[in-house]
Amino acid sequence: MGRFGGFWLFILVLQLFAGKLLAQEIIVRDGVSGKPLELVSIYSLQPKAFVTTGVNGKASLAKFVNADSIEFRILGYASRNVSYEWLRRANFRIDLYPIDIYMEGIPVVAVRWRQTPAPTRASKITRAQILFDQPQTAADLLTISGEVFMQKSQQGGGSPMVRGFAANRLLLSVDGVRMNTAIFRSGNVHNVISLDPNAIAQTDIIFGPGSVMYGSDALGGVIRFSTIDPAFSKDSSIQVTGSYNGNFASANQFISNNLSINVAGKNWASYTAISHAEFGDIRMGSNGPDSNYLQPFVVQRIGDQDFAMPNSNPQLQNPAGFNQTNLTQKFRLKIADWDLQYALHISDNSGFDRVDRLIETRNGQPRSAVWRYGPHLWSMNHFRARHLSSTKLYDNAEYSIAYQTFEESRIDRGFNRNILRTRTENVQALSVQADFQKSLRPKQKLQYGLEMVYNDVQSVGEGIHILTNQSENISARYPMANWTSAAAYLHHVWQIDERWEWENAIRYNQFIIQANFNDNAAFLPPQTPLMWGLNFGALSGSSGWLFRPNKKSYYRFQLSNGFRAPNIDDLGKIFDSEPGSVVIPNQNLRPEYAYNAEISGAFVVGRKLKFDITGFVTYLDNAMIRRNSQFAGQDSIMYDDRLSRVQSIQNASFGYITGVQSYLQYRIIKHFTIINTFQWQYGIEEMDDGSRSRARHVAPIFGVTRIQYKKGKMQQQVFLSYSGEVAARNMPLEEVGKPHIYAVDENGNSYSPAWYTLNWRMNYAISQNISLGAGIENITDQRYRPYSSGLIAPGRNAVLSLQAYF
Repeated sequence: MGRFGGFWLFILVLQLFAGKLLAQEIIVRDGVSGKPLELVSIYSLQPKAFVTTGVNGKASLAKFVNADSIEFRILGYASRNVSYEWLRRANFRIDLYPIDIYMEGIPVVAVRWRQTPAPTRASKITRAQILFDQPQTAADLLTISGEVFMQKSQQGGGSPMVRGFAANRLLLSVDGVRMNTAIFRSGNVHNVISLDPNAIAQTDIIFGPGSVMYGSDALGGVIRFSTIDPAFSKDSSIQVTGSYNGNFASANQFISNNLSINVAGKNWASYTAISHAEFGDIRMGSNGPDSNYLQPFVVQRIGDQDFAMPNSNPQLQNPAGFNQTNLTQKFRLKIADWDLQYALHISDNSGFDRVDRLIETRNGQPRSAVWRYGPHLWSMNHFRARHLSSTKLYDNAEYSIAYQTFEESRIDRGFNRNILRTRTENVQALSVQADFQKSLRPKQKLQYGLEMVYNDVQSVGEGIHILTNQSENISARYPMANWTSAAAYLHHVWQIDERWEWENAIRYNQFIIQANFNDNAAFLPPQTPLMWGLNFGALSGSSGWLFRPNKKSYYRFQLSNGFRAPNIDDLGKIFDSEPGSVVIPNQNLRPEYAYNAEISGAFVVGRKLKFDITGFVTYLDNAMIRRNSQFAGQDSIMYDDRLSRVQSIQNASFGYITGVQSYLQYRIIKHFTIINTFQWQYGIEEMDDGSRSRARHVAPIFGVTRIQYKKGKMQQQVFLSYSGEVAARNMPLEEVGKPHIYAVDENGNSYSPAWYTLNWRMNYAISQNISLGAGIENITDQRYRPYSSGLIAPGRNAVLSLQAYF
């Protein structure tokens, strides 16, 4: 808290005690749960009036006085039509009741800011789902959908896998601003941990290549986080609303507190949210594999030596704890047809240990005494201006400029080695974009825009002798570098008739990359050029059809491609990949492309069953991979006092992934609903030596089955999360080289066992302003490690939450 200074405390106090002028308000609630309903549309023809409810379910009825007919409408609920006099007698409270099963609106994804129908499969995690599930981190939030497989190397992380892609082949976006930087690597990336789940209004998971709208890296999909915006007052009064959210979990002694406050007038608003979370060491389950799962030792420093000491509780993963603080501050102003908003996001954590690295052994001894990530700092200043007025060039426009800073570090020391190495990276990212929408004809829309992204990368390395405290030079992870992208896109939507819609889009990107290796010159092979640069372009596009034969079904078909441009992680690392080999930069590196085809359908049968299924196939071409190469005409050079085979990252590989995604919702009886998501994937990629292997980021079969109960103020769920086995014969070659994180089969080979967890969760609205949540996760105390993860998942876990609104 101290890092943010007294200024933010002043804002909180000012907002908390600001005055509030009262006006006649309606409160709209869910008739089953009793919770306030946001974004309910309220209409009247005489007098002519329209408003929507805010986050607290309230709206002003100042414009509806004496109306004979007021309609309340929101998707998924039965509409109601009542008079103003009826509302007065009901003390200005009204309940809306969910209808059984309905066909939701077609998935909306098209552009970064104006959501429109599209033939792309998408999944949405709503604010209501977030409040019910109470995820500890933004990584945990993504698993709510049941359509994202999560890899964790440490508690302070989470690398999502989508359709067989992850890390720098998956795009993260925050309020339309790309979070991917020029140092996102091909291994697992954990930047999603920086986001505060308490400040997220909605998360959209867009499946398949999304480069045409979002640029480089969007091969497997786009994960778009939308944070909570300040809400205007519904009339001329000043309104103060807020909430408190507290959580506890037993398996890792997790405690979090969040306070948010919204202060608003009719044309201005401010939203402030502060969160702090403490994560302890993680207790794993009791029922499951022992080999490579239990933690038999912890490393301790005694005097001038490291010792592997017996772990007093082998089920406790230690050290795994950390803490994190998040701040979100937004100001919003409406002037005529302009909607202006400034947002500040700050995330600061204590750093976290890589438990998987600390349990790795070599010759019977721990490989590392220290292996941790230093404090991960992220900030974003974002200014957005929306013009909601028609001109000759557009009907709606949005202009955005964002400045982000990232700081991350790796700290390691070998077992009984005396040099503590710290490699720190700082990235400053500037992005500017403009998006426009124009109706060409009544049934055609054109969306177009421009985007520029600039990343400046600073990287340093330092070694400290822990006995003498003397500093020594070590290589930095990256060169000093910059990465620039400039792009333009065009997106056309044609609603041919009430049943058919056709979408086409195209994007062109130009990239300029420059790298300066001067600071690493002492660690490079002789005659290595110290200045490198790339300048290249990339083209992407998509075409899709949407067919709605009736109100209870629709079909989608889409062809699309995406690309990933080389970044500093691809170009800038010079390292010994293994004894006797050295990897050097390649100035001929170009983008890799993914070509995708998918078909899907969604159906409602009667009033009880809804089903959605998608099949896809993706081909990866010109994939970047390490291959043998030459340097100054030689295939081997002296590096680190060893004759080493020269290699480089090249566009020399390929792969393909195919899969099926399904969603089912069935109303069993009144108040009871079953919801099931299921995913199956299969993929092959070409390896360094030309052989073929199961693709590393193709998840095993996985899904979630939920039985949901809703009645009155009570909501409960019993749900089963599960994942299939990856047998030894199907293990990716890259994973075979990590035997310390996998179980061992009867033949002594590494494999990833199948697993399941049985869970229960509930939420009870004690009053309109207070809700209490509770649950038990992993009821049967399973011991399991999700595929590719270094961290073993928590065992039986009791959770509690409290939500209060004012």
